[in-house]
Amino acid sequence: MDGVVTVDRTANLTGVERQLAQLQTALGPDEAAPGDGITPHLDTGTLVPARRSR
Repeated sequence: MDGVVTVDRTANLTGVERQLAQLQTALGPDEAAPGDGITPHLDTGTLVPARRSR
């Protein structure tokens, strides 16, 4: 065959694996870090319209 090209994509795979490892170690917004001792809580509020129509 003429014109066959091979491409080495191991660097791309290594980069994707590194990004996945970072995502797995990151904490979500509702997760506490281990050993923090912080009790999660939920704040709620009531939304009221600025003007009431008749």
